[in-house]
Amino acid sequence: MNHTHAANGEAAIVNENQSMSLSDVVTRLSEERNSREDVVLNTRDHLTMIPTEDGSDVEVGFVGDGEVSNRLLGERLPATEWAHSQIASKAGIPSKYYNRMRTEAPALLADNVSHWWDTEPENRMVRAVGVNGTSRIRAFLSTRFQILDNLDFVTRVFSAAEEFDAQARNCHITDDRLHVQLLTPRKREIPSRTGDVVQQGITIRNSEVGDGRIVVQPWVFRLVCSNGMLSTQQFRRTHLGSKQEVGILSASTIAKQADATWSEVTDWVKWSLDAAHFDEMVATLDRAATTTVIATARDATANITRDFNLSRQEGLAVLERYLRMADETQYGIAQAVTHVAHEMAAVGTFQRRVELESIGGNIVDTSPDKFSNRVNRAVTAKDMEKVLGIQAA
Repeated sequence: MNHTHAANGEAAIVNENQSMSLSDVVTRLSEERNSREDVVLNTRDHLTMIPTEDGSDVEVGFVGDGEVSNRLLGERLPATEWAHSQIASKAGIPSKYYNRMRTEAPALLADNVSHWWDTEPENRMVRAVGVNGTSRIRAFLSTRFQILDNLDFVTRVFSAAEEFDAQARNCHITDDRLHVQLLTPRKREIPSRTGDVVQQGITIRNSEVGDGRIVVQPWVFRLVCSNGMLSTQQFRRTHLGSKQEVGILSASTIAKQADATWSEVTDWVKWSLDAAHFDEMVATLDRAATTTVIATARDATANITRDFNLSRQEGLAVLERYLRMADETQYGIAQAVTHVAHEMAAVGTFQRRVELESIGGNIVDTSPDKFSNRVNRAVTAKDMEKVLGIQAA
């Protein structure tokens, strides 16, 4: 679950696993675009932290020069959990103590943060949305943060993907992150696996608030089980741009600075959805389907769990699926991982689902020799208990 603070200071909960329609995503992004305020402010001259009127939490107050942002001047806005984490980090306050003060002593937290903003002033980019409505601060960022907004991102991606007849499969959006998965009609059967058909697609990800890079990544969707797998080849860009001075960031300035990135995004979408590239991905899957795992299921799963930092619960779920599939190949254990990713749609977060789909792709993309060295290592009884919690018989 992703928690944000509503205009009244109470926590609003967004279900990160609930897929939305593309039209709903665009509608939400358009509404946010029309109500956002992006501005660079000086912490001493323009910002203060104050307790809420009922004393149960804290808000950020906007003071000082009205020319900096007439819409924000005099406002006092709640912040999302992510923005609070950024404020805590920049103030040098450990998150555990910050959260304790926020819960048990909001006035003390307000004094602490305001003190450091005043005595160690610096310029920060503040991203607010819903000003004069359901208002909140979404991000507290460096002045070198490059704004690459979700609405522009989605528009560019779908424009580039239109010639491939791509359609949205999953759309997930929270205050912190955007994930969209697209599929084209193009399908291929894995040559060594009769009836095992995969469909071509891409996954795109972004965070407008500094919680991740902008990513375009080739994706394959397995029809027999609805598992997805992400390629290790991907377009990634950090939100790093030129330093911004105090003042309002205009839409034209933001658009101009983002143009080069959007051109690269367009090129990557078209490359990712090209038929020749899809054929290469299918060939990689076919190679993995003929690369045998020699180790026992427990040893192989323990090695994957340890090398890719899976939780014990995830590792055991992979082992259960791997045993049930009885597919002792590189492809088989990768599919066991992506099956767990698919289950994350119900019990985990969509972000973790994407991470596990990437791990599945990493396993498949690994050369046979390197894969063999990784997965076929013997695992000691001590390590088996540590990694999977399984004791020797």
